Amino acid sequence: MKRLWWLFIISLCMWCCENASNVQENLISVSIIQEKYFVEQIAGDDFEINIVIPPGASHSHYDPSPSKIAAICRSAAYFRIGDLGFEQSLLTQIAAQNPKLKVYNLSEGVHFAEVSEMREGSSHTGHHHHENYDQHIWMSARKAKIIAENIYNAVSELKPERAAVYQSNLTAFLQKMDTLDSATQRKLADLSVHTFVIFHPALTYYAEDYDLEQIALEIDGKEPSVAWMQEVVKKIQDKNVRVIFIQNEYSQSAAVAISETSGIELQVINPLAEDWKKEFETITDIISEKMKRP
Repeated sequence: MKRLWWLFIISLCMWCCENASNVQENLISVSIIQEKYFVEQIAGDDFEINIVIPPGASHSHYDPSPSKIAAICRSAAYFRIGDLGFEQSLLTQIAAQNPKLKVYNLSEGVHFAEVSEMREGSSHTGHHHHENYDQHIWMSARKAKIIAENIYNAVSELKPERAAVYQSNLTAFLQKMDTLDSATQRKLADLSVHTFVIFHPALTYYAEDYDLEQIALEIDGKEPSVAWMQEVVKKIQDKNVRVIFIQNEYSQSAAVAISETSGIELQVINPLAEDWKKEFETITDIISEKMKRP
């Protein structure tokens, strides 16, 4: 069935792109809703934005609907965020069928961090796949600046007559990110604990920015083994961990078991929230409150 679905999608891509004479110059397609937030910070309402992966769906395993594919083919440009599962597979097919589609990589210039594999029995062969790297570059105020600069370059190319406006908006946004980064550093300056547990490793860059340690239950989309869960419980005790983060779009059974064993309350977060800045500040507030207690 999966193979038939892909044959159908490829055929649809070919048909849509062959009939893409009705390209909408003000339409941009993006992979996830966070990109919409960033694009609007730079370009205001100059573009209509087609969000391919809806909120709540896993960006690793999502298959876009035919209507989304058709919208991509009508788009003047596609803004990819990095190397998500969809971007590796279907977007490649669409771009091949429609060479007129301008594809911009908003992660250009970003150094991706490898998610550490610490499970018993894991092997390091030297071969790396995209699943081994945290794609959540938007969960860093510092990397958000790089994303914004890439957006500025893209929209200035699409609408050069508006470049001065975009430059002004970019300058204002970069200042906002510096302010957010400084405020976060102040809030996390006096932590007594520096390690948190999370089911899906979405806060690698956040942790990297503020000298925190992230322990992920799930790696490469795999449920944790019993041996790894036991190891996590030991790490929680050794490092006095006080925060376990979960996300609603992922399984919570392993995190619930860890929570019950350790007596630590689960904290629900949403790194895919539409209001990116509010969610970023919420995560900071949780860490500040829970990890400063004596």
